[in-house]
Amino acid sequence: MKRHSNKKVILWIIIAVAVIAAFGAALHLLENGLFDAEDADYDPIEDENNLYLNGAEYQITHNIESYLLIGTDDSGNVEAEGTKEYRGQMADFLLLFVMDRTDNTHGYLQINRNTMLDVPTMDTDGNGEGESFEQICTAHWYGGAPEHGCNNTVYCVSTLLGEMPIDGYYSIHMSQVGVLNQAVDGVEITLDEDFSDADPMMVKGRTLTLSDSQAEIYVRGRMQVGDGTNEARMQRQMRFMNQFKKQAREKMNHDNSFINDLFEELQDEAVTNIQRNRLSVITNQIYKGEDLGILTIDGETKIGTTLKDGQEHEEFYADEASIAEAMVKLCGIDEDHITYEDTGEDE
Repeated sequence: MKRHSNKKVILWIIIAVAVIAAFGAALHLLENGLFDAEDADYDPIEDENNLYLNGAEYQITHNIESYLLIGTDDSGNVEAEGTKEYRGQMADFLLLFVMDRTDNTHGYLQINRNTMLDVPTMDTDGNGEGESFEQICTAHWYGGAPEHGCNNTVYCVSTLLGEMPIDGYYSIHMSQVGVLNQAVDGVEITLDEDFSDADPMMVKGRTLTLSDSQAEIYVRGRMQVGDGTNEARMQRQMRFMNQFKKQAREKMNHDNSFINDLFEELQDEAVTNIQRNRLSVITNQIYKGEDLGILTIDGETKIGTTLKDGQEHEEFYADEASIAEAMVKLCGIDEDHITYEDTGEDE
């Protein structure tokens, strides 16, 4: 292992992946500033990886790596591990981090937790029992342990994105956003929606330095906020993370212990299969590459009863052309590497 003492380099990495750091992932991977630089030639591309999107087959010819970030809610019965009563927490926040080492870029795809698709309904041992057409957030329910739910969620996101290869996951409870908020002495936000039902201080138009509880309300609140949609909440999450980036940069300039203190606070909270030897690849790409920003998927939200729990819920139907557009940008695939399924002829 090779130790880098240059705090500015570490700061740059933290800020560049603040979208991930906002839910703990980058901090978990940093391992107190230890980096393994001997794996720089790692190439995850197999002999053939194709994406099947919008009636076309796209060949991935670039060196791509991707990791899924999962923020979970308060639902489920996670204490009943290994029993028939086990039910995992739902995935309220889904963000795919994609590195294209061929084009030297990296970017993020925020996925609506209400996206409808066929979800494998695993048993408590993590074995598939069938499929049910549900919101993608429910994929984390199934199985007998958090790892099963994470793997099921990875499978669903991969399927949504045309069988996109995903190299790892990092899951953490959304309540940890308060820890992040505290680390930067409170994220400063101008409220463009009214949260006064949850906190009388959180009135629309007011600029606040959020307390930890207010930060959690801001990124998790939905039913009593604005139009009550998950799309509006996703926009708030992006605003929070962008402001966190700015304040984290300022904090690091004056506090050399910032990274380690935050790491210690969060290191035991996550469920992940990301290995330490991936760190050098991730950090080198983020440090040197172009940031493509946060992409989202267009689609239509309806109110439905597909979940069959006696209640109405939001159902998001993703636009296939929008998915293809996002993946073309993130993975570097283009019209030169498309086969159209209806003709079987190369374009």
